Amino acid sequence: MKMISVFTTKEKTYSLKVDKYVCNKFGLAEVFAEQFDNIYHEFPSNILDVGCGVGPLSIFLADKFHCQVTATDINAIACKLCASNAEKYMLRSIFSIVQVDFRCFSELSGGKKYDLIVSAPPVDDNISENTISLYARNDFSSLDDKSFSFLTNSWHDEKGKDLSDYIFNFANNNLSENGSIIIVFCDVDCNSTEYIVNKAVSCGFQLDNSATDYISPEKLGVEDFVKRTICVHLLMFKKEKTDGYQS
Repeated sequence: MKMISVFTTKEKTYSLKVDKYVCNKFGLAEVFAEQFDNIYHEFPSNILDVGCGVGPLSIFLADKFHCQVTATDINAIACKLCASNAEKYMLRSIFSIVQVDFRCFSELSGGKKYDLIVSAPPVDDNISENTISLYARNDFSSLDDKSFSFLTNSWHDEKGKDLSDYIFNFANNNLSENGSIIIVFCDVDCNSTEYIVNKAVSCGFQLDNSATDYISPEKLGVEDFVKRTICVHLLMFKKEKTDGYQS
């Protein structure tokens, strides 16, 4: 029997199926839902959720906009639960759920463009070469509970790139004109927003809007080693404007 966890927004409370082998950052997702209208003012037709987990961001956005949502995750358990959660809230007809290593997703997307790309990616701005080497030797089918959580929270590839690098690279070809990318993360994982902003800039994106909020450590399940409030950031990026750019 799968566990149930609550994801609360201003409009409603979602009870989503979860699993110990899926990293569920519901505290970040709740801040995302709370602050979303403060930074995003469009009406997207196609949304991509990268690293969807059990689907809190995808379900919130699909329920809000009733548009096509593509949710991707490398974890088969996460994808199965995301599908079940979308079905529960009668959203499955507008969901496409793809189990994939996102580094390979562009090969499956068929050149489709998205108006909005969202993610609460693993972010770690202080990672050692030894840790990167550890990631390269493991996959998601052969990890115990502790190492699975460790890997999924701080993933980098053998070149030191993390998921946000691949999101910005993908967006260069697959974000619609005037489309947006929203990344949500907290200061437990990353000391400075500059870490993400610099990655975006290097791929030709600029910070367009942002929001900051605070949550208790209990909201992320880190109360055993974090005793302060946690700062959560939403950063929204658009393609950098160049000479001759037409909005």
